[in-house]
Amino acid sequence: MRKILLPVLFILIVTVIGVACGGPAAAPTATSVPPAKPTTPPASAPTATSVPAAKPTNTPAQALDGKALMNERCGGCHSTERVQTAKKSKAEWETTVARMKAKGTKLNDAETAALIDFLAATYK
Repeated sequence: MRKILLPVLFILIVTVIGVACGGPAAAPTATSVPPAKPTTPPASAPTATSVPAAKPTNTPAQALDGKALMNERCGGCHSTERVQTAKKSKAEWETTVARMKAKGTKLNDAETAALIDFLAATYK
């Protein structure tokens, strides 16, 4: 009995940790509603190409909200107090964020830059 119980317990613990730390999302079920088909706008309605796009005034790292990224991406595993009490240089924050990405934190390059800039400016 013990030989069976230990592997089952191990698998259960690994699964719980994986889900708690942002494991893969569940696959869609057969009861999922398919997305609605896009409709064509009436001929008289303005289209997205008829209005000139505004030029961004911020760089991608500035346009992203570093505090929101910290709360959303770091807050799943860490309390904000843990981050707020850490006093690190920009290079140290880069190392910390790289380590968290290696552990599974999902951040693209622009989000990574915005988060590091926010952390380095706020918690130094």
